Amino acid sequence: MRVVLLFLLALAADRGAVACPPEVAVPDRWPRASARVEDDVLAVINGYRGRGVSGGAPRTRWPPVRPLKSNDKLRRAARGHTTYMAAFRTFDHTVAGCRFSTWINAAGYRWGSIGENIALRHGRTLTALEVVQEWLVSRDGHCEALMDPKWRSAGVGYARAGNRHLWTVDFGDR
Repeated sequence: MRVVLLFLLALAADRGAVACPPEVAVPDRWPRASARVEDDVLAVINGYRGRGVSGGAPRTRWPPVRPLKSNDKLRRAARGHTTYMAAFRTFDHTVAGCRFSTWINAAGYRWGSIGENIALRHGRTLTALEVVQEWLVSRDGHCEALMDPKWRSAGVGYARAGNRHLWTVDFGDR
């Protein structure tokens, strides 16, 4: 009898468990305009990485570092996370109890170290330059993430829901 009760308790616990990352309908064919925005954001990031910047908190001089390569798996993860935030009107690195790393793991990216920047804008959208500049002046570690020399690749996701514009950049060390 004890074994059956434990098994039933285990089943009840599993039924309440949150699947990570949470399910979201990501379009099979990503809108061309969104893909262009994503490509532009990565190009702007790489421009700053190539020149070096002063930014972050406290204002630090970040020397030039190698450009990031676009990675399809990180891009899939960023798009999933961004789509979820747009669809469910949320904005956080952790959504529905799932950390941002779960999107990256589900996309099949093997990593030793990862990072993420997210941005939200209500109203008119920001250009790629404007969104990256917002990260550069942020006092919350965004500039440090953009300029971290350990990152070798990145994936950018952009989604719009009504007047909400969201961007995600996932960084990886491979």
